[in-house]
Amino acid sequence: MAAEKEIVRLENVGLQYGSGPEVLRDISLSLAAGSFHFLTGASGAGKTSLLRLLYLAVRPSRGSLHLFDQDVSSIGRKQKPALRRRIGVVSREFGLIAHLTAAENVALPLRVSNARETQIRDYVTELLRWVGLGQDLDELPSALSDVQKQRVAIARAVIGRPDLLLADEPTGSVDDNAAIRLIHLLEELHKVGTTVLVATHNDSLVNRFGHPAYALDGGEMRRVGRVAGIRGARRPG
Repeated sequence: MAAEKEIVRLENVGLQYGSGPEVLRDISLSLAAGSFHFLTGASGAGKTSLLRLLYLAVRPSRGSLHLFDQDVSSIGRKQKPALRRRIGVVSREFGLIAHLTAAENVALPLRVSNARETQIRDYVTELLRWVGLGQDLDELPSALSDVQKQRVAIARAVIGRPDLLLADEPTGSVDDNAAIRLIHLLEELHKVGTTVLVATHNDSLVNRFGHPAYALDGGEMRRVGRVAGIRGARRPG
């Protein structure tokens, strides 16, 4: 049987901001195409920094990072947009533009890529219906609940049909029941082939869904099964 195709590979990666201490140390990680993983750890453990590396917002200070079989250290600035279009990003702050409707917020990535307006309208409507917001197309973010805002953010992140979806604390602003529904929504994306990496400090959520998980602690990574903080963590073997 052929080996699963890697979509992400980090080898002994370190990340340092300026002259400060390393915030990530000796990170090695492999994500297969179509996989679903959690990234757990307390606030300040380095989860957001790792996702920023994967989104090409920062470069590793050392080690190697490969995305979609490309060595990130060898690509130029002009090549980054093409890679980024293959990556969707969701954050806990939603990042919605206040004066745009739900549909207009979701349509932004397609408009940037100069898609046809008829295509934009049909696809945005279909996607917002799929995430349960078919009746809220014309609502401004101020009229939406936090759960609805996060669903809009997820729809915007995936409208370009990314190969990789990075979710940074996507359930941090909602209650436990809403968090479960949001993870179920991300699982639906995973079922159609998107590789999903969800960063969260909610260990009970990680345990409930049972997907493979990595834990960051003090900038170092461990592979974990069930998590309670990082107790019981085991190193990959």
